[in-house]
Amino acid sequence: MKPRWKLIVFGVLVVVIVATMAGVALAGRGPGGEPTGTTTARTASVTPLSPEEAAELIYMREEEKLARDVYLVLYEKWEVSEFENIAVSESRHMASVKRLLDRYGLADPVGADVPGVFANADLQAAYDSLVTQGLQSLEDAFKVGVAIEELDIADLKELIAMSTHRDVTRVAENLLRGSERHLAAFTKLLEQ
Repeated sequence: MKPRWKLIVFGVLVVVIVATMAGVALAGRGPGGEPTGTTTARTASVTPLSPEEAAELIYMREEEKLARDVYLVLYEKWEVSEFENIAVSESRHMASVKRLLDRYGLADPVGADVPGVFANADLQAAYDSLVTQGLQSLEDAFKVGVAIEELDIADLKELIAMSTHRDVTRVAENLLRGSERHLAAFTKLLEQ
């Protein structure tokens, strides 16, 4: 008798769980399954960024791309693993900023992500100059790494100081810690 009782209770629990989940899935939907305009935690609108925050995020997306693209060129030339490893990290930084751009409905300046191509003319000029310098010698390549990370750190600190959004600040603080580690790595290589 007991095993049968357990099966009945288990069956009832399964039915209740399935019905509850179906109700949750249908909540906020019209007769055709379309959203009714009610908001849930997942679909709640986000407070818009200030124009300055939006501009900084768009710039940061390409600035992280600049670092990645330069480091990949320098790795190809000098075959120093730090360039490759840090380029991988810069790709993660780019992805973090991209998630913020998507969350706030901002256009992605990276687009098709063509290596060495930038929408921002200043970043394009910086890329061209940094690659030229970094290909001169290995020491120059390390100096380029230091320069890029110092620029990233300054820009991230500026973004942190101006941001009024916790998610933006959190991402910028994470990127700042990464850039500080990258700067330490390039500085150490330069001092050897």
